[in-house]
Amino acid sequence: MIQDTKGNIEGNKINGEVKGGFAHFFESKVGSEKDNRNSVEQMYKKVGEIDININLIIKYLRDNEKYIVLEDFHFAQDDFCRSFADDLKALSDEKKQIIIVGVEDKLPIMIKKRNDLKKRAKSLPIGHFESLDLEMIIQKGCDVLNISFSDDIKTFIVNESENRAYITQAICKNICEILDITERVEGEKRIISDIQIAEEACELIAFSENNLYSNIVREIGSRNHGNDSTQVYKWVLKVLQEHRIGTNGIGNAGILSLLRAMGNDTIKQGSINACVNKLPEILDAKDLIQVFKYENKTLYIIDDFFQFYLRWSRELLDEYKPKEV
Repeated sequence: MIQDTKGNIEGNKINGEVKGGFAHFFESKVGSEKDNRNSVEQMYKKVGEIDININLIIKYLRDNEKYIVLEDFHFAQDDFCRSFADDLKALSDEKKQIIIVGVEDKLPIMIKKRNDLKKRAKSLPIGHFESLDLEMIIQKGCDVLNISFSDDIKTFIVNESENRAYITQAICKNICEILDITERVEGEKRIISDIQIAEEACELIAFSENNLYSNIVREIGSRNHGNDSTQVYKWVLKVLQEHRIGTNGIGNAGILSLLRAMGNDTIKQGSINACVNKLPEILDAKDLIQVFKYENKTLYIIDDFFQFYLRWSRELLDEYKPKEV
């Protein structure tokens, strides 16, 4: 039982989101979700503290040979992820495994906080959604809010989502916040058709991840290729910004082909071969979050969100945009 925002006592579904790490495991923010899914009202209460810390949990796991599984981790706030990184490191030191399940990959945030997790934690992307799935997510949200996106906006959102539901949700959320839609629209359905609003929503998402990725862009963009004045690394960034690299990756010859199509006839295949394979090494050397993998003369983007960030962090990339040839 919990008291709702109107002062009534109702036996509704209780949602808890842990904050502050295992040391404050039960210092939770708790919301009451009404059974009427068209009208959700929440209030948050501190429900108590129990003296449970990471050492006690490790002792329990050591004695019982258990695993920890954290579901719906995409709901975790970034501050919690950063504080949880220390606990994850402690578990790793004890060789205890923890499985984190979420539609949004929060591992880069934790690795940025504790770089020594880089070699110990691995992301397994299993959250691929087909276009029809993403369209259904969009429609369900629109039905609840009594709004409608134009076909152009829906197509735009699906195309920008990289088959990831969390990106779809983030774009839709930002569109609503820009338009000050915070609850169900009363009366006639509101039609949203301005594609610039959707573009602004994407820019806001990219900006929110600036602390995570901007150093990667700066490190790559500042690299020189020997005495080569053709700015190979900057052109590679431009390729990644303007062309999406799928799960099959892109070979060195493919990068050169895109450069030619973009008007660059100066950079040679040998320069591409000499630079692209070094991208993972450059990031590792600076202890930056790894977003690349290079195998068999093929470059893979292993961080789904990185290319989205590149596409929509336009001002940052302008700083490294090479002169047109």
